[in-house]
Amino acid sequence: MKRFVASVIAIFMLSSIFTFSATAVTAVPQVKVQVKSVSLSKVSFSIKRFQTQKLTARVLPTKATDKRVVWKSSNTKIATVTKYGVVKAISKGSVNIIVTTVDGKKTAKCKVNVTLTSIDSIDAFEYLRDKVPEVVTFLKKKNTIWFCDKKPNSKAKNYIDREYFTFYVGYNNPDTIERWNTFFVKKDLSNIKVQNFYGNAYSVTQWRNDKKMSGM
Repeated sequence: MKRFVASVIAIFMLSSIFTFSATAVTAVPQVKVQVKSVSLSKVSFSIKRFQTQKLTARVLPTKATDKRVVWKSSNTKIATVTKYGVVKAISKGSVNIIVTTVDGKKTAKCKVNVTLTSIDSIDAFEYLRDKVPEVVTFLKKKNTIWFCDKKPNSKAKNYIDREYFTFYVGYNNPDTIERWNTFFVKKDLSNIKVQNFYGNAYSVTQWRNDKKMSGM
């Protein structure tokens, strides 16, 4: 009888242990917390060319399961943004930096205004090259000479001297002004004028249609 009672007790204890072990290893299913919204540390800011600014994305709720975000610039020619939210100013203008959550595709944006500290001949030449792509062809021509002179040009019109950067393009002999075509880029990068070898100033459109331009 004692052996029977002992066996029953042993079986009960073993059964309890197995039941406890099974209960202990049962995983509790995790409930996914979905993203409800995203916001940025700034809604707008101004930045000078070549400077950087860090933006921070705040995903809600704070206990969201997947808080990953993707960054994008609406115009990478004006400003770029890294996967960490670091904005770099490239050129003058306005651009939107947009952040999107991986979960739920929630978005937020920040308007960035890029300004120039001071416009120099490099800025002016880049503007000229962008607005008048023919300059690339000029640069590829043999014996073509380019340079920018910030000093007043006695042969140019006075209003151009004061307000514009002066770019010269010519062939072989840089001292022969009659064989030069001159580009004037306004110092606020808002306008371009062209002077032909007769000393007449033109808009870019007029210049392209002018049959008197030589060597171009």
